[in-house]
Amino acid sequence: MTHRNQGIGLRIIWIVLGVALFVLGQSWRENAWAQEELFVTNTANNSVRVCAWTASGNTGPIRVLQGAATGLTGPRGLFVDTFNNELVVANDSNNSVTVYSRTATGNTAPLRTLQGAATNLQNSRSAFVDTVNDELVVANGIDSVTVYSRTASGNTAPLRTLSGPATGVSGPEGLAVTPAAVPTPSPSAAVGLNGSAFSTGQTITYQAILLPGAAPAQVDIYLGCLLPDGVTFLSLVQPAPGTINVVLGPSPVPFLTNVPLAPLGVPFPYTFRGFEPLGTYFPNAGIAVAGSNPFLPANQLSFAVQPFELG
Repeated sequence: MTHRNQGIGLRIIWIVLGVALFVLGQSWRENAWAQEELFVTNTANNSVRVCAWTASGNTGPIRVLQGAATGLTGPRGLFVDTFNNELVVANDSNNSVTVYSRTATGNTAPLRTLQGAATNLQNSRSAFVDTVNDELVVANGIDSVTVYSRTASGNTAPLRTLSGPATGVSGPEGLAVTPAAVPTPSPSAAVGLNGSAFSTGQTITYQAILLPGAAPAQVDIYLGCLLPDGVTFLSLVQPAPGTINVVLGPSPVPFLTNVPLAPLGVPFPYTFRGFEPLGTYFPNAGIAVAGSNPFLPANQLSFAVQPFELG
């Protein structure tokens, strides 16, 4: 009787988790679709206009961010941070950087504003968010590039400043940051999360970053999470480009198999709805020798884990 009841309970848990993961998969597809947008700053009317990516001709915007509360003043450069779901704008006329929800519209105040004498912002021309190092980089018309913590706000001094005759930086406009070089000849896997503790109603964003190495030529890629029971694996699987399925089971299932490893970033957001098991989750990303057993250390080319608590 006890064994039968446990079996029924296990099936119920799997059904509930299956429903949750179906919703999770739907959320990923909707989020990816929503990011197919074109953002344009307009200095003449202090606005950010967002158009459909495929818009052409005399087509109106999907939404407009504009008004006194926005703090937009001579907006020049912008950066759409899809990992943190934020819009970052460099304002030339009032020496500031304003940050909004990616979908902000109308006369919406920024989530945070970086501005003041200590910031060394002056004629801010462009901005870039380095999601790997969690830093904000700004090009300033006073011949400098300043770097801050991504969440810096108020009158916060930069972490570092690139400026001076030897740099050759003169009236910078655009900027970009290249990924850090892989320090070893082997492939590299990393996992990033937007927090370490979550509860019902909150959204977690999983970000896997995979970088190639010198060898081997072909690998298997594993992305997913070990659930709090310690025996069930949630695996992300890509059956076709642009599609991610979720698989539950006693062993991890590869995201991709027998592929050459190229630089790859995989974001996956999920909002907790209250029926997920509580406890410690172990999101992970791994690279293994193609066709091998990923549990054997000799086959693990790189493996990263970033636990979090659901309470």
